[in-house]
Amino acid sequence: MKIDTMPRQKKCRMIEHPPIYDGYRPIGIGKDLVEIVSLQLEEYEAIRLADYENLRQEESAKCMQVSRPTFTRIYNSARKKIAQAFVEGKMLLFEGGDINVGDEWYKCNNCNDLLKIHKGEQLICSSCMSTDISSLKENIEKWKEEQQINKIAKQEVVCISCGYSLKTNKKDYACPQCGNRMEIKNKQNKTNMKRIALPIEGENLCTHFGAAKEFIFFNIENGEIKKEETLPAPKHEPGVLPKWLIQENVTDVIAAGMGEKAIQILENGSVTAHTGVKADTIKNIVSKFIDGSLLVTFAKCTHDHDHDHKH
Repeated sequence: MKIDTMPRQKKCRMIEHPPIYDGYRPIGIGKDLVEIVSLQLEEYEAIRLADYENLRQEESAKCMQVSRPTFTRIYNSARKKIAQAFVEGKMLLFEGGDINVGDEWYKCNNCNDLLKIHKGEQLICSSCMSTDISSLKENIEKWKEEQQINKIAKQEVVCISCGYSLKTNKKDYACPQCGNRMEIKNKQNKTNMKRIALPIEGENLCTHFGAAKEFIFFNIENGEIKKEETLPAPKHEPGVLPKWLIQENVTDVIAAGMGEKAIQILENGSVTAHTGVKADTIKNIVSKFIDGSLLVTFAKCTHDHDHDHKH
């Protein structure tokens, strides 16, 4: 008799109330020494139900729509991770998991508040009135996709500001210590030559990447600007702008925001896109880029095209 050895698909666990914070960091440990313990959201929920709400494990399992043995495994895993973080001085990071979370849960990207917005209601943060909010359910789906990508061999990346390093194959990875950009270590060591491009409006950064009429280019070697030139942007058509920048042999593009398709084209051309940069003078931005203090948030344009605006 042939036995089917295919593993059963893991059932998604129901999450009633997601965490209101992204995690916790120990006090008294140097930033460059802090390691991360990933506490998945179903593990957080198990702790919340059993230890905060003081529910019995049978009741907690029912709330999460899993069996009692499954809940026990999740709960024990969560306690072990929390104990490891406390004893070894590691950071607890709440992320992802095989969970089912309601469509009404959102997170404000401006103040980080957790919001419950029902269907038909305006998508706006009740705390800071920002409309820059994201669906928690979509964030979970993105996390699951990243887990599939993570099966590929990881590369060591290094923060250009504080020097913190870790192994990952995520794109647009921000340093968990200081929030600055991280670069692949091998790429960082291969060359000290960079050619960066920025969309400009006068002497300032143009906040609309695809609408910029001009781009300024800097050739940087060993932290010094060797060449500076300004070129008119090509005709604004889908895909043209990032391809033009690749042809200009740039290594890095700095922008306030950029469409996902444009970022993908640049990455395919071995160009790093630094997005989410706050409006400032070109002089200040380039200076911060060189000394490693330029903060980025990897913001992406929410339009359905690659941000080649037409007016």
